[in-house]
Amino acid sequence: MAGRTGREFAAAFALCNTWGTPASVTRQLLINSTDGFDQMPQVVDDEAINQTFLQAGEVGDFTPHTPKMAMQMRYEDLDSFVAAAHGSAANPTVVSSQAAASLVAYQHVVDLAPALTKFFTLAVDMVQYVLEVPSMKIAGYTLRVGDNGRMMVEFDAIGNKSNYTSTTNTRSTVAGARRAQLGNRLFRKNGKFRMNVQGASALADSDEVKIAKEIVLGTGAPMAGDDFVFNQDYIIEPDDNGFPEFPVEVTFARMNSQSANSLAIALETAKVFKADWTFTGPYINSTTQRQLTYEMPALQLRNFRAVAAGAQQVRPQATFHCKLAASSPAGMAFVEPIKLTIINANSANLLA
Repeated sequence: MAGRTGREFAAAFALCNTWGTPASVTRQLLINSTDGFDQMPQVVDDEAINQTFLQAGEVGDFTPHTPKMAMQMRYEDLDSFVAAAHGSAANPTVVSSQAAASLVAYQHVVDLAPALTKFFTLAVDMVQYVLEVPSMKIAGYTLRVGDNGRMMVEFDAIGNKSNYTSTTNTRSTVAGARRAQLGNRLFRKNGKFRMNVQGASALADSDEVKIAKEIVLGTGAPMAGDDFVFNQDYIIEPDDNGFPEFPVEVTFARMNSQSANSLAIALETAKVFKADWTFTGPYINSTTQRQLTYEMPALQLRNFRAVAAGAQQVRPQATFHCKLAASSPAGMAFVEPIKLTIINANSANLLA
């Protein structure tokens, strides 16, 4: 009898409203692995005296899921997960349409919320059964360059307790969810990073950092994600438990005045810059391309290093942290640490 492979599996998700109560999944998701989503019951042995050997233990609490969900970053389908890690998404607006409105480009503005309140149900059709995580919160993510220049994203998730016998999400539920699109991926070759001093004029093409080799952007809110309460064996909804952090690490391909002495001098005073990072992808219609743009109005330099090792090229590395701006700088009419704008073909509010 033939075994099963991941080629047969399918995953889907939906926003849910009550922690611990699954929603029927509506959108498929192109995940790389299901590692970290299986049930983790804690079997408690009875270690009392007056017994020669331990008898079978009893099940206590279920360890919460804390998987690192690694995926290829896409303009479509991952937009809701990204928005949930920021916390707030406006209703989409039409950018352009074509062919009797069948090819419509929508713009989604994603802002930072004071607290992360959105969570999802995830269901994976494993052929032999459906693996369901009734409630899962996205606490943050890391976006970085992967193999061959493709952009990879790793989501930090916290889930409650898996289920293998769901009546809400069955194989037909997962199969009936809106199919995820292959392709539409972000690549380094389609990205542009611009940066100048915060008090300078609005960012322009002349501010592009053309020697940026690697960029790692992180978002993350510390979560109280291990609180068990009476009358249930899984955690209550994780809640904010500290200040969010938004680090940006840039590795430069060459050491020159832009990547070295200017930053070395700026480090002494923890100078504040502003920056944006834009990816432009495939066309939605004949006029509008998919796009993802991060804007950072107060990018404070926190670390700089230029390590020489023999006669090889020195590739300086700078670490910044996105901060709340004292006032909105030129070209950015907001002060929050990060603003994200996505243009894709999704007509729905990302967090509704």
